Formats: sequence, structure tokens, C-alpha cells
Amino acid sequence: MKNAACYKLLAVMIVVTMMVVGFGRTVNAEKTKFAFISPNPIGANDILIMCKTGTEQAAAKHGAEAMILEASDPESREKSMRTAIDEGANIIIVLGWEFNDFLPQIAAKSPDVQFLIVDQCMDDLPSNVRCAVFKEHEGAFLTGATAALLSESQHVGVISALDMPFFHRFSDSFAEGARYI
Repeated sequence: MKNAACYKLLAVMIVVTMMVVGFGRTVNAEKTKFAFISPNPIGANDILIMCKTGTEQAAAKHGAEAMILEASDPESREKSMRTAIDEGANIIIVLGWEFNDFLPQIAAKSPDVQFLIVDQCMDDLPSNVRCAVFKEHEGAFLTGATAALLSESQHVGVISALDMPFFHRFSDSFAEGARYI
């Protein structure tokens, strides 16, 4: 689990670096401000801590400023995104499906700001939005297959934290791996 989280952090840093040097234009580091908007208070959540750390490291690497905003509900997530834009962030990183309802509209109205949504992607996004999604389902499939191979009763199960598409990436893939065997 820790290795997977490290790979995610590395992937986020690579994508952020590509955002700074990519998109077909030069970015002036003096004016560059990275913003990470957490969908929930960061607290002791390892994934959110790594996103915060990755944002700060990417900003430092490029001589830019980092801004970290912690949200707690849909209204504060949207407000945090608007605050980041109003305070001059030109690279905004968000994590998760919690931003799906308003990210496309805000990004369309802010064409000079680059957005990165991690662990989620939507159809018909504006050209200033990039997605970083991972293939966790492959590991879950293999885990399900391994569980089926090791089961003495020929029965395995999976319990998901919530019944929502994000978690189905894991639970459905686990079940498919078990059925494959």
C-alpha cells in the first residue's frame, strides 16, 4: 500500500512538472503559484499528506509558491477553488470525485489556469484540465484471483467502504479476479 502511494506521489509530481513546462508555453516561475485543494481536512490522511507534500515539492523545484487549501464539504470545495484562482494560482491540483460537479465549469471560465484532477476524470473537459488516473483495478483483480486460489472453501468476499463508483474500481475488480479463477 505504501509503495502504491509513493508511485501516486511520483506520478502527481511528474504531471505537475509537465504542466509547468508543458502546454506549449513558457511559465514564469515568479508568477507561478501551485494550489492543492484537499477534498477534506488533511489531518493524518496519508494520501492527502502526500498530495500536499508533492505540491510543495513541485512548487519548490520550479521556484514557485505553493498554496494548500483544505475543504470539508461541497460548498467549501468550490469556494476554495475560486479562492485559489482569485489569489493568483495558475496551477490547481484537486483529488477525487468530489470536484466533478463544478470543476469543468470553473475551468472553462478560467482558461489561463491549468487544472489537474487526480484519481478521477470526466468526459468533455476543457483543454486546461488534465487527469491523472491510476490502474488500481489491475492490482485489485490480481488480489481477487489470489484470494480465490488460496481459498479452501472456494468462497471469497470483499467489503467496500461506500457504494459508489470510485470504490467499485476496487471491489468489482476484486470480484472479477476471483471469478476468473
